[in-house]
Amino acid sequence: MNKLLKKETLQKLLIIFMTIQPLLDIYYLYTDKVIGIFKLSPATIIRMIFLLVLFIIAYVNNKRYNKKQGLIVFIIIYTLYTIFHHINAISFNKELFMYPSYNFIKEIFYIIRMLMPLLMIHISKESNLSEDKVKRIVYITIILFSLTIIITNFLGISLTSYASGNKIIKATFFEWFNNDIYKKYTYELIASKGLFHMANQISATLIALLALELYYFFKEKTTIKKILLLIINIFAMIMIGTRVASIGWLIVSILMLIEYTYFCIKKELKFEISKIVLISIICVGFGILLPYSPVLNRTYAHDVEDKVNETIKKQSITERKELCLNTITEIECKLDKIKYIERYYKMYKFDKTYIINNYNFHEDTDFWIEAFDIPYSIREDHRKIKTLITKRIVDLNNNKWDYLFGITFTRLRNINIYMENDIYVHLYTIGIFGIILFIMPYLIISIKALINMLKNKAITFIKCTYLTSIALIFASGIVSGNVFDEWIVTLFLGFICGLLLNTLKKEDKKTVLFISSTGGHLEELMQLKPMFNKYDYHIITERTKSNKNLKNKYPHRVNYLVYGSYTTVIKSIIYPFKLIYNTIKSLIIYIIIKPEYIISTGAHTSGPMCLIGHILGSKIIYIETFANSKTKSRTGSIVYKFADLFIVQWESMLELYPNAVYGGWIF
Repeated sequence: MNKLLKKETLQKLLIIFMTIQPLLDIYYLYTDKVIGIFKLSPATIIRMIFLLVLFIIAYVNNKRYNKKQGLIVFIIIYTLYTIFHHINAISFNKELFMYPSYNFIKEIFYIIRMLMPLLMIHISKESNLSEDKVKRIVYITIILFSLTIIITNFLGISLTSYASGNKIIKATFFEWFNNDIYKKYTYELIASKGLFHMANQISATLIALLALELYYFFKEKTTIKKILLLIINIFAMIMIGTRVASIGWLIVSILMLIEYTYFCIKKELKFEISKIVLISIICVGFGILLPYSPVLNRTYAHDVEDKVNETIKKQSITERKELCLNTITEIECKLDKIKYIERYYKMYKFDKTYIINNYNFHEDTDFWIEAFDIPYSIREDHRKIKTLITKRIVDLNNNKWDYLFGITFTRLRNINIYMENDIYVHLYTIGIFGIILFIMPYLIISIKALINMLKNKAITFIKCTYLTSIALIFASGIVSGNVFDEWIVTLFLGFICGLLLNTLKKEDKKTVLFISSTGGHLEELMQLKPMFNKYDYHIITERTKSNKNLKNKYPHRVNYLVYGSYTTVIKSIIYPFKLIYNTIKSLIIYIIIKPEYIISTGAHTSGPMCLIGHILGSKIIYIETFANSKTKSRTGSIVYKFADLFIVQWESMLELYPNAVYGGWIF
């Protein structure tokens, strides 16, 4: 059993799991028929089981102190969010037609699907994969994706990137050069995604992996295999036909070329002109191909003239002004509006998908009448019209909590107005708190890495590449959407975030937080200043006139809490509120700093931070105040129960704290 839980097992299973991701993203595993049999996609079941096994092994191998408390806090936070998310969901206005579309079971699975890739961060970090093993994962994944797309396109059996279902492409790559091909078929029927589930997800994954592939190309010896792999990857991305893939490869190539040049100047890498020439040739070659590709033969709404007849337009505007003037009841007025919409919506070229099927004008006549004034380019833009409909629904529901906890994923999916922009869609599905819990961790890791790099002057090519990959996934989510709520992308995102964290922990100084109240306690704490430069240190105390210059002496290292005391009746009444404020602020500071050690000389101000640190896995070192030689301090008597090291300055205090260590005077 112990052999199965070793780190070597974790590494082997992780490599297998990541390299089979393209196979688990095959479209035919997501059809209604297959899901009807298993209740979930078999790919989802396999991923969930694999992730749980990997997480258990990673958890067992994690040597960090108090890891159980950290896991418990993690579970509590996400459970609380789920409860409030559900409460808000069932509070939805019952009079709105969307009310029945909420499905609790499906929503729970959606939250699990958003949550589980976060486990990959921990798994990837704990696995500590070597660069060669990471490279193997990257190369195998690219080969499986790219060759499948290219071969199925050549054979004419590839699924189209844009049409739903199992629709096959109408033209292969060899027909792109036919001058009439895009007149005969739209770009949607020519762009190909191989046998895979969704084009946007493949695009975001391949563009992130391309950055890593170019890193290996620039860093290592140039070989025919590396050149061929680059060519098939970029070729497949152009075939997909999404903007992220078909244009993104060029942006990534330029970015990585700039990074390579920078690190050559820094002399971290050897400059090789042959690499520059090869990348330039590849970029120029595929640049010549682009005008024949689906992405540059898209017809956008803003390229098409609004052909609504001017006479009809004037007539419709006149009639609109007269709506409900001759009606008595609200029902008659609504019928008047319905007849108006029925008469003119085809002439204004409204898409039936939305005005009839998804958000029927009978349900909200006012919205669709106002939509007649929207420019044609917006009426025909699926992304914009979906956003307008969703915002309208949230406004009608009129619940201030919707923006905090969301109106749920299942509601938007079930009426087919799921927006293709990951910022907007998650604001409405999971709310601001959901974004903080499910998406922000990836961003926080990136920011932490960037700060670490700049602070320690440890900017390396591999760190910049990981940051580039993460940034590309975020950019894909904004440009194309449907990225952060799908397995394939977020698993690789979590995987790369874990790799990035691994590059930091080897160079990091231990993070130590020094905290005390003001006055004598702070004076004692400052006796430890010879230790400061040995660590990534931070100082926290109460803000008073006596220590306001502390920030100038230790720039970017000092945080203040509110000064509090309970020496008078009035101060005793106010103190609990100050304590609550300090506790909340302490939690925020802790999350930002994430100290490995907390050292305190007391008193009450430091208590909440010590407790928070203990719960979340930091080691607590508490030095009982010099002022107490015969009695316990209030804070000391509490912290003594859970401190990892409790130090007293008077030998007599060992009678009161038998498990303490006598350290002598701090002065």
